[in-house]
Amino acid sequence: IFSPVFFPWLPGCVVSRMASRVPILSIDKAIAMLPTSGVLSGSVGASYKELVAEMVAVMQLWRESWGALPSARSFLNKSALYREVEECVVPLHYIANMLGHRQGTTEGWRGVTVVDACSGKGYLSMFLSFLATRVPAYRAVNRIAMVDLFKTGGPASRSVKGGGGAVNLDHLQLAAGHPQAIPIEFHCQNIHDKAFLEVLDRLEGPDVLLVGVHLCSTLAARLIECYNTCPRATALVLAPCCLPSRNTQLIRIASGVSGGPGYTVDVSEVYASRSAKDSSCSSVEPAAEGEMAAEYEAWVMALTRAVEGCWRESLRVPLRASTGGHRRNAFLLARK
Repeated sequence: IFSPVFFPWLPGCVVSRMASRVPILSIDKAIAMLPTSGVLSGSVGASYKELVAEMVAVMQLWRESWGALPSARSFLNKSALYREVEECVVPLHYIANMLGHRQGTTEGWRGVTVVDACSGKGYLSMFLSFLATRVPAYRAVNRIAMVDLFKTGGPASRSVKGGGGAVNLDHLQLAAGHPQAIPIEFHCQNIHDKAFLEVLDRLEGPDVLLVGVHLCSTLAARLIECYNTCPRATALVLAPCCLPSRNTQLIRIASGVSGGPGYTVDVSEVYASRSAKDSSCSSVEPAAEGEMAAEYEAWVMALTRAVEGCWRESLRVPLRASTGGHRRNAFLLARK
């Protein structure tokens, strides 16, 4: 059972660990497979290689530091960990780009707080926490705030009304005690609520960089509105995911310009036809792909028109290339 034949993606050192009965975790698969990810293919993917090498080094550090700790097991052994890790590559790359664009170098930023909106378990935040002490491109970041709508803790914890239940975030405590990580704070907050803007106002540091990866439906529009209207939100990295419901008629996005009329998205104009299938993020039927791609493109363009600032860009990048591709592959970047 410990033969490499059964685990062709594992390097010899990991197979040796198996032979000595040290448990193999999902993080071991991610360490072995990330350098061969399809995300690295092509001319665009080549620009991610140095970042991926640093991400592998960070994962090795997690494994060595916490691999034997029961409190880290839900973080290091999540079944979908490799997918989560692979999907962190592109946003981390563009976070570095946004920091580098400020006055030409990261020296133009002082005390940046990165807000990871709808963060889930926080793999993006965890990578950023450790990269900020290792890689010059991220050193302007001195604090990270995860925001999502769930209670922290184990399965017995109560879920938040309207939220996704309880999530174990013990790894944030482990990172807080690690000398090679910067602080991560967690806020249980619905970003649609007015209180989310109050959270942004209370964050330390002069600059806030808003990040949202695969934000579904109106969450993407809301993050754009928060970027527009929060004076301290000086940059945005957003990957929209599934479209809003057909029952949603109009989506209004406020402007940060005093007295500005804001922006209105007519959802009926986003959908290509009444025969299109479900637009949820799990909808991957090949028969609907062309039609769904057109609708997603219309949604992304409608969101892009609502993004304010001195510079904005909408990009299409390969995501999850090793695991079948993620059709929601747009990134909206902006800075004030």
